Amino acid sequence: MAKKHRFARTIENERAGAITPAEYSGLQAALDFFNKTLFAGRLPDNVFIVYTRKARSAGHFAANRYVGRAGELVCSEISLNPDLFPNQTDKQICQTLVHEMVHLERETLGTAPSRGYHDRQLCTHQRDRFGAGY
Repeated sequence: MAKKHRFARTIENERAGAITPAEYSGLQAALDFFNKTLFAGRLPDNVFIVYTRKARSAGHFAANRYVGRAGELVCSEISLNPDLFPNQTDKQICQTLVHEMVHLERETLGTAPSRGYHDRQLCTHQRDRFGAGY
């Protein structure tokens, strides 16, 4: 018998309502809260939060990933891997979100690494601001 994940039970419990607004409104609320409390509201509002099943990755950030249909809106992407949620605490999921928000902050401030995704400055900056747990 296949293992039943916590996410599957969540879907069963949400049959009376739509799961998409419930999931994404929670992520948006977390993003807004962390932007206000950890980043002093400096991060842009036009960030697209998505779920992506990417092997060996809890999440990722992609700058300027989406453009509006008329070409006027450009927004970045923060992606989280829902396959890992059943084995993570809420704190761990939020740590991943904040980590990706640090990438967004560096992109917004113009301090993103010129090559690669993670660099020493990102790791040091994140550790100094939020502690070793992030």
